[in-house]
Amino acid sequence: MIFFNTMRLLFLATMIWAIYSNITFMKKWRAKRNYKGATLSITEEVVPEWKIEPSSWVVAIILDIGRALLGISIIFLLFIRSKSDSIILHPKDFLTFFTVLFLCFPAVSVAGYLFGSTIVRTIQNYFSKVRNEALSEQGILYGEKIIAWEHFRGYLVSSDGRYIYLMSKYYPTAISFSFAPTSNEDFDLVLGEIKKHLPNCEFASYNQEVGIFMNVYFQSVLLSIILMLLGLIGLTMALEIGIILNSLLMYLHVLISLRIVNRIIPTGKFPVAEVE
Repeated sequence: MIFFNTMRLLFLATMIWAIYSNITFMKKWRAKRNYKGATLSITEEVVPEWKIEPSSWVVAIILDIGRALLGISIIFLLFIRSKSDSIILHPKDFLTFFTVLFLCFPAVSVAGYLFGSTIVRTIQNYFSKVRNEALSEQGILYGEKIIAWEHFRGYLVSSDGRYIYLMSKYYPTAISFSFAPTSNEDFDLVLGEIKKHLPNCEFASYNQEVGIFMNVYFQSVLLSIILMLLGLIGLTMALEIGIILNSLLMYLHVLISLRIVNRIIPTGKFPVAEVE
């Protein structure tokens, strides 16, 4: 049982580390910086994603639920399920024992970190309630990255006049970036700067998308359902094999999720912004 107690502690330790590191990263990401070439710098309160960008939030929550359920399946295997079919406790041959032992440590570490990174999304805004960004001729300067104007097809103002949306050039119905200025003066300054680079546009209707299989909502649901079904198979396997398989599925879920999200805005193409 020493092995499983170690695995449990490892899972909890990496989960806690993920929560801490994600909160710290978000605070650093939103911190104020003096960017070179900035024409306007603003500070605004962080608005919950479900309120300011509900469509993007739906995609994120679908993906998060799928990943969280895979994490819960690993918690079940580690903390609840019977150990009667354990390969480690009841080894049949040395090679299988050594291979499983070698793979379990990284598998549990990855699962704990990804589970912590998923659940912290629900609370991280409580630790970082303001964000700082700047605008320039190149684009939006945020988190030491340049989000070029060319990634957007235009801007629009929300119906209540509180938010400014920048619409994705790659996925017509999606909001790629949003602003929630804290004062009317800041709102006018931000909008005036955006107008220099982007035209006014409208929300695109869903019938302008390519088709159901290219719909990010459908892809998110399909991904989560398929990997969860595979995860259920993992629950029927030998204990350590199930842990390894479901940890691998969590990692695969993250990789594919990033590809889905990058259809809205290609985050991997943001160059580094110079800071004074």
